[in-house]
Amino acid sequence: MLGLLWRNRLVSYYTSEIYAEYTNVLFRKKFEDLRDDVVPLLRRFVAKSIVMPQPFGTTKLVDEKDEIFYDAAKFYGLTLITGNIKDFPPASFIMTPAEFLRRFNF
Repeated sequence: MLGLLWRNRLVSYYTSEIYAEYTNVLFRKKFEDLRDDVVPLLRRFVAKSIVMPQPFGTTKLVDEKDEIFYDAAKFYGLTLITGNIKDFPPASFIMTPAEFLRRFNF
């Protein structure tokens, strides 16, 4: 998905809360080998993406950290692309990367 974003074939949106969660995840111990790449990756993501205010959400999910993604996608009418689809309730705007690529003919 990042390749599509880097080549301007995909538009990405984020909120400050989503950015904070991305940062938290990418600095976890399991990604330690990628540490030197995290800051440049996040900078490039920000440069290629559109920031929006985080909508107030009332959605309650099993993993509360997923709520910011769900609420933003639902509120703004965007597609939520995730590898953890099982963590979200069924919704037409939520799909895996493979499903997104198939559906939109990438």
